[in-house]
Amino acid sequence: MKKKILVVLLILLVSLQYSVSAASSYKSYVYDNNGEYHLAPDAFYFDENIDLKNMKDDKGKAIGMVNPHDIFASKDGLVYVSGDDIDDKGMVLVLNSDLTFNKIIRGFKHTITLENGKTKEINDTFGSVTNVFVDNNDGSIYICDKNGATADNSDFKVRKNIVKDISGRVIKMTKDYKTQMIISGVKNEILPKDFIFQPFKIVVDAYGRIFILSNGFTMGIMEFDAEGSFVQCIGAPAVTYNPIELFWRAISTDDQKKLMEQFVPTEYSGIDIDDEGFIFVTNNAFEKDTYSDIQGLSKLNAKGNDVLRTLENNKPYGDTDASWKTENKGPSKLVDVMTVKDDIYAVLDQLRGKIFFYNIDGICLFEFGTVKDSSDGEHYNFVEGNLNVPVGIEWLNDQCLVVDSDLHCINTYSMTEYAEKIFKATALHNEDKYDEEIEIWNEVLKLNNNSVVAKQNIAKVYYRNKDYKTAMKYFKEIKDQENYSKAYKYQRQQYINDYFTWALLILVLLIVVIKLFKKWRKAHEKERKPKKLWEEIKFSKVIMFRPLNGPWLLTRENKGSPLAATIILLSVSLMSLLQARFTGFVFDAKSEDVNILIEFAKICIPVLLFVVCNWAVTSLMNGEGSIKAIYMGTCYSLMPIMFLYPVAILLSNIMVQEEGDFYTVFVTLALFWVLLLVFLGNMRIHDYNLGMAVLEIAITVVVMLLVVFLAILFAALIQQMIEFVQSIIEEISLR
Repeated sequence: MKKKILVVLLILLVSLQYSVSAASSYKSYVYDNNGEYHLAPDAFYFDENIDLKNMKDDKGKAIGMVNPHDIFASKDGLVYVSGDDIDDKGMVLVLNSDLTFNKIIRGFKHTITLENGKTKEINDTFGSVTNVFVDNNDGSIYICDKNGATADNSDFKVRKNIVKDISGRVIKMTKDYKTQMIISGVKNEILPKDFIFQPFKIVVDAYGRIFILSNGFTMGIMEFDAEGSFVQCIGAPAVTYNPIELFWRAISTDDQKKLMEQFVPTEYSGIDIDDEGFIFVTNNAFEKDTYSDIQGLSKLNAKGNDVLRTLENNKPYGDTDASWKTENKGPSKLVDVMTVKDDIYAVLDQLRGKIFFYNIDGICLFEFGTVKDSSDGEHYNFVEGNLNVPVGIEWLNDQCLVVDSDLHCINTYSMTEYAEKIFKATALHNEDKYDEEIEIWNEVLKLNNNSVVAKQNIAKVYYRNKDYKTAMKYFKEIKDQENYSKAYKYQRQQYINDYFTWALLILVLLIVVIKLFKKWRKAHEKERKPKKLWEEIKFSKVIMFRPLNGPWLLTRENKGSPLAATIILLSVSLMSLLQARFTGFVFDAKSEDVNILIEFAKICIPVLLFVVCNWAVTSLMNGEGSIKAIYMGTCYSLMPIMFLYPVAILLSNIMVQEEGDFYTVFVTLALFWVLLLVFLGNMRIHDYNLGMAVLEIAITVVVMLLVVFLAILFAALIQQMIEFVQSIIEEISLR
C-alpha cells in the first residue's frame, strides 16, 4: 500500500515539474482603456529555436550568419533572413516554410556603365544586408544593402554620389534571382546637400511604388516609382514640444538650439505595409519618460497622413509607462512592426523583448515575450524562448517568428487557445457574422475577464442588435465613454417614447401637490422666530447677488458667523464630493473611484491656505480685514457651487457627449462666480481699490505656491530622513 502511495506521489511530482517547466518565463498581461495593465492568459508559447550560425547548407557547411538584421516571409511560404556573416559580409538566407535551408544569396551579377561609355558585367557582393521585401504581384525581390555601394560597382553617372564603405543601394531581383534594377547614389534638390543614401528598410505597394527608410534620414519615408526614380518624402515624424521645452528654446542661443536638435526624434525604425496599402512605421528615437509628445507608431495613407486609430489614455506603443519595475526602465523601444491579418498588427519592443498585438482600433489584444532580467531573481537564468536583442518579427502559418541579432537565431512562437479564439472572433467580425462572433468573445471572457477587446466587441454586437442597455453595460465596464454615449442616445430616445406621457402627467401632478401644500402650510403655520444660525447661512444669498455690499454687512454688521461659514465650507465640500461621484459616466469615467478624503481636501485645503496666506499678505499691506473676516468672506463666496453643481450633475446624467457644452457651462459658471465673489469680497473686506486688490491677490497666489513648494520639499526631506534611519537600522541589525 505504501509503495502505491509513493508511486502516485512520484507521478504527481513529475507532472507538476512538467507543468512548471512548460509555463512561460514571463507574466502575460493586457492593457485596458485607461492604460492600466491586468494579468491575462498566455497568448503564445515558445515552439523552437532556429540557429542561424550553425545551420547547415545543402553541402553540410555551417551558414555562419552571426548578425541577422531582419526577417521577411513571402506569400509563397519562403522566409528571407537578412544579415551578415562572420566576416561582416552581407548575405540573404532563404528558408523553406518549415524553416529548413533553401538557398543563400551572397551576391549578384549586374552591368555597369564605365566612364568611356562602355558597359561591363561584374560579380558583386553585398556590404551589409539589412532588409528584404518580396513583391506579391510578380515575386520580385528587393534587397537593402545599407553600405555596399562603391565606385567600383556603380555606374559612372552615380559614382560622384557614392561615399566608399558608407553609401548603400537597393537591388531588385526577379524571383529566380536575376538582377533587374539597382537604386543607388540618390540625389535630389529637396534632399539635404550632405545626404548619403543608406537604405535599411523597404516595402513596395500593389502599384509598384517603393518606400524606403534611409539611415539617419530626418524627412520621413523616401518614395520611389517603379523605375527606381525618387519621387518625394512622405510622413515625416512630427516634432512637438511641451511648454517647458518651448520656454527653453525661446531663451536659448543658436548653438544651444542646435544641441537640442540632437535629442529631437529624427527617423523611423521599422516599416511594413498591409494588404490595403497602408504603411505602418515605428519610431524608437526617443529617450523620454512618457510618450506624451511623440508618435511611437504611425499608420500612413497614400498621402502620408497618419490615420492610426488610438485610445485617449492608451496608445498602441507597447509599454508606455516609464516606471515599469524592471532593470530595463522607460517606455518601449519599438524597432519593428508587423501586419498580420484581419486588420491586426504587432510591434516589437527591443527593450524588454516583447511583442504587442493590437486590433484596428488600437486596443491591446495580448503581448508575449521577455528579455533576461537580472533584477528579477525568478527569471535571472536564461530561459529557452527568451530574447536578448530582438530586431525583427514576421508572421508565417499562424506562427510569430522573431529574429534575435545577439543570439543569431529565429525563435518561433505558436498561438495558445486564448489567442486562437481572439483571431477567430476578429475574423468573424470582419465577415459580419455577429452571432457567431459574440459566442467566441464570450469564450474569450471565460479565459480572461479583463479582455477589453472582447467586451468592446460584445457591446458593439448588442448595439447593432439595438439592445442599447446591454451595450451600455459593457461599454461602461471598459470605460468607453464615446460608444457609451452613442448607445445612451438611442436608449434615452426609447425611454422618451415609452414614458414621456407618464412623466408629463407626474410632473403636472407634482406641481399641483406642491402648490396645494404651500397654501396649506401658509394657512396653518404658526408665527415663530427664525433661528439665528439659519439666518446667518441664508445671508449667503446676499453675498451672491450683492457682492460689493454683502461682504461689508457680513463682517461689519455681524450678519454672518464663523460657524455658519464652516457649515457652508463643509456643505460645499460635500457637494464637490457628490459632483465627483454622481457625474454621469459620459462625462466622467472614474466617478465610481472617488476618494472621500481627497474630494473634501480639494475644497478645504485651498480655502484654508488662501485664508492664511491672504491674511499674512494683507497684514503687511495695511489690509483692514482680520483672519476671521477673510475666512467668513471666502467661505460665503463658495455658495454658487451649492446652486449650480446639482444642475450640472443632473444634466450629466441625461445628456450625451454632443450636448456636453451645457454641462461644462454650469461647472465653469460656478467656478467663475466663486472666484469673482472671492475677489470682490476680499477687496471690500480690506477696503482696497481695484488696482490694490489685484496686486494683493496676485501676491497671495505667489505666496500660496511657495508654501506648497516648501511643503513638498519638507515632505521629501522627511521621507529621505526616514529612509536613512531605516537603512542604518538594517545595517546595524545585519552586523
